[in-house]
Amino acid sequence: MHLVNVVLFLHIFIALAAFGCATLVHVWQGVSKGATSTATLKAWSPVMHRIEPLFPILALILFGLGAWLIGLSDGEFSWGDGWVIASIVGLFAMEAAGGAVLAPGGKKLHAAIMSAPDGPVDASLRALVLDRAVWAVGVFETATALGIVYLMTNKPSGLASALIVAACALVGAAIGAAAAGEPASAPLATSAPAAAQADGS
Repeated sequence: MHLVNVVLFLHIFIALAAFGCATLVHVWQGVSKGATSTATLKAWSPVMHRIEPLFPILALILFGLGAWLIGLSDGEFSWGDGWVIASIVGLFAMEAAGGAVLAPGGKKLHAAIMSAPDGPVDASLRALVLDRAVWAVGVFETATALGIVYLMTNKPSGLASALIVAACALVGAAIGAAAAGEPASAPLATSAPAAAQADGS
């Protein structure tokens, strides 16, 4: 058993763990978008509140294992390779965007959910759930990570690597922003009959 194979296995394992966490976050986004009751949000939010801080830790481990693999490559790969540089820039962009948008946005949403009264999701909480910036950055992160995985497996030239990561990032951000665009009135309409009955009584 060669050390490089063990390190490569760990690198792939951590990458799969990161994508697994990302999948849970995207499922949570879908659930929260369709939720009409705060009970649904309160059931999921504590789990997401614990998962979200794992991303920078997993990214740091991935970077360390990747650096180790470069060191074990006996000169086959170097820090000057275009795909390596593009991957590092992409990873840095992911962490910067996550720290600037996702971390504070997630904390704000979790606090709002846990302090909300039981019952229908009101307009202010719905607005936090459908925050376009958070959705855009969330999908941007996953799409950029997929682009980096493509670079690691195919090792294209520097220019191609930069274009691939940039394209994945832009498409991901656009998809995320579009996915958050559901009108708030749709899920809130379910509470209208109850309000009308209350007025009538």
